[in-house]
Amino acid sequence: MNSDLAIFLVLMIPATAFLGAYDVLGKRLMLKSELPVPLVVGVSFMLSGLMLSPFLLWTGIPAIGSGFVSAVCAIVLINAASNFAWYQALKREEASLLAPTRLLTPPLVLVTAYFFLGEVPAVAGAIGVLTTILGLYLLIASEAKTAGIDFLKVLKRPGVLIAFLCAISGAITFSLDKKAVTASSAMFFTVVFFVGVGGCNLIAALFSGAATVENLYALRRNSGRIAVFSFVHAAGALLSFAALSFTLAAYAASTKRLWSLFSVLFAGQILKEKNIRAKLVAVLVMLIGIAIPLIWG
Repeated sequence: MNSDLAIFLVLMIPATAFLGAYDVLGKRLMLKSELPVPLVVGVSFMLSGLMLSPFLLWTGIPAIGSGFVSAVCAIVLINAASNFAWYQALKREEASLLAPTRLLTPPLVLVTAYFFLGEVPAVAGAIGVLTTILGLYLLIASEAKTAGIDFLKVLKRPGVLIAFLCAISGAITFSLDKKAVTASSAMFFTVVFFVGVGGCNLIAALFSGAATVENLYALRRNSGRIAVFSFVHAAGALLSFAALSFTLAAYAASTKRLWSLFSVLFAGQILKEKNIRAKLVAVLVMLIGIAIPLIWG
């Protein structure tokens, strides 16, 4: 194992554990607080950015490279919309069903990384990606069997469709994430990302009428949950963005799917969601897909 790969794994694996917890805490927050989605996303993202911003005093403001501004504008706008959509989906479906739909991101990253970054993955990478698609099939098939409905009916449920769209947006922005990190620094980009996405959702909350006195009081009552949620998200995002500099975008996207494994595990333990064993089998198939390019790529 070369040094870059070792550093990448040391950063990305803890990041995925934090992000898995972030999924489950987000679902729990939606269940407990009933706060409007743009208010939750806006406040939590802004808080994550504020938590990380003091570190810029230590790292300093980096030299901004070519393409940073255009990449960040696209990333912020796409993520502002996709995070709003994701929490709408979490209101409708279990976290343990939605989280593994991110299995779609790695095969799509193969395409976007080629066009945005000029990265050409090895054959092993393509085989690994096909294996993750098999994991997705097993996930949806297990949900269809548990619910006693057709496979296609699961795919047509609004929450599942939204999750698929979020996976597509993740594939688009993943390559842009790497471009923004390499044109600045992981810390600087992470702070800009959180403040930008949070700011867009707070503007949406104001214009949609979500920032009512009643909701602001509810926000205050749930401030502890939101603080923990924001910290976990900030830690996961910072570590995952920092890892991007040490491997190809397509392989980083595959490893980041460990996020789904932790989401399913935590959803079973914390939220007591059903059918966890079958969902874990589907995610373990995904892990085989992840291992293929890392071992033979």
